[in-house]
Amino acid sequence: MAINRYNKIKILSNTIIAAFIASAQSNVLADSISPNVSNKGHVYSKATPDISFYGTGIGARYTEASVLRMQVERALQDGKTEEAIAKGKKAVQLDPGDPSGHFLLAKGLTEKFYANKGPVDEALLAECLREWMLIWRHDADQFEQWEAKIQARKLMKIAKLLQKDKEIKAKQEAEAIAETRQKEEDGNSNSSEKKAIAVKKKRFLLF
Repeated sequence: MAINRYNKIKILSNTIIAAFIASAQSNVLADSISPNVSNKGHVYSKATPDISFYGTGIGARYTEASVLRMQVERALQDGKTEEAIAKGKKAVQLDPGDPSGHFLLAKGLTEKFYANKGPVDEALLAECLREWMLIWRHDADQFEQWEAKIQARKLMKIAKLLQKDKEIKAKQEAEAIAETRQKEEDGNSNSSEKKAIAVKKKRFLLF
């Protein structure tokens, strides 16, 4: 039993070390070929780093982010969209310079957007577009860039249709308000005319 526990600890340690090395390598590559991929001051998640398990420092943050990205991939495969988004946001917050984190988050957000059968969630649409546009413009990976371009264009069409629909509704509302005011003005005018006629009739009868 003690041996099994030792083996588990050893396997876990090796996994963490491997994740750290992979993360460090990917970050060096991401910083050199995709330098503009970052959070640009945007707060993705308020979840705090798990320092009790990963420790402190930038290396610990990158290690946790790497593990989270693997968990996001698994969650997306299993159809656990909300879990994928939550972990994806934390991964991007911890390691904003890794394009794959933004790519996975964009996939999760987009799945949630299209799964919504109610009115268009404009805030979610904006989130999806922000992530895909970031990848399209700044990710050096051609496959991810190509998918980002396709997804962003689809979402932009939806955004344009939504804006057009808003403009039509605003125009209809403005026309309805103008028509109501005109009717009120016509009604007041007619009322004034009727009063004037009534006064004239009264004067005529008096004479």
